[in-house]
Amino acid sequence: MKNTKQKIIDAAMHEFAEFGYKKATVRGICERAKVNVASINYHFVSKQDLYFQIFEQHINKNERYQLPDGSAINSQADLENTLREWISVMLSRVIASYKDEAKLFMQLAMQELIFPSELRQELGEKYFRHDHDSLQSILAKTTLSAHDAHIKMIALFAKCTFYIYHKYGIEIMTGDKNFLENNFDDIVETIFRETMLGLTFSHKPLIIKKLPMQKVK
Repeated sequence: MKNTKQKIIDAAMHEFAEFGYKKATVRGICERAKVNVASINYHFVSKQDLYFQIFEQHINKNERYQLPDGSAINSQADLENTLREWISVMLSRVIASYKDEAKLFMQLAMQELIFPSELRQELGEKYFRHDHDSLQSILAKTTLSAHDAHIKMIALFAKCTFYIYHKYGIEIMTGDKNFLENNFDDIVETIFRETMLGLTFSHKPLIIKKLPMQKVK
C-alpha cells in the first residue's frame, strides 16, 4: 500500500501532466489523492516543492542510466568508445521512457517544454545540466572549435530524443511497435558514425566556458 506522500506525488503527476504547472491546483491534487490540504502541507513546503520532488524521483529511478563523460579519454579509441557508450545510454533512457510508469512523466515534461513555467530554468540547471556537461566534456577532447562542438552537441541530442517524440510516427512508417529496441545496435552505430564525422582526439582539450542553461527569450 502506498504511503500518503507517494499518493500525493502520484496524484500531482497526473494533475501536472494534464494541466501543466501553471494551471494545476493544490485542490485538484487533493481530490485525486483523496487527501486534505493539511496533508500536502505536512509533506511538502509548497506546490513548487512538490513539482521538484516529482522530477527528483524520476531522476533517481533512472540512476542506472548514467552518461559517461570525457574524463577518461586519452586517445582516439577512448573518444570513440566513450561517445558510442554515451549514445547507447541515452537511447536506453529513451526505451525506458516508453514504459507505462514513465509515460506520465514524459507527458508532464512535454507540458513544461510546450508551456514553460517560471521554474524551467531552475529545473534545467538542477536535473538536466549533467546530461549537457557530460557530452560537452567528451567533445572538449576533440579538435572542434567551441562553436562547432556546440552545434555537434545539439545535433546529437536531437538525434537521440527524436525516438521519444516521434515514436508513433516511426510505428506508422515501419509497422514495428518496438523499432528502437529491435534495431538498437544498428541505430546506435548509425548515430555514432554520423557524429564521428570530423571528430579527432586532441591532446590539448578544448576549454569550453561553462554557461548556465540558456533562457528562452
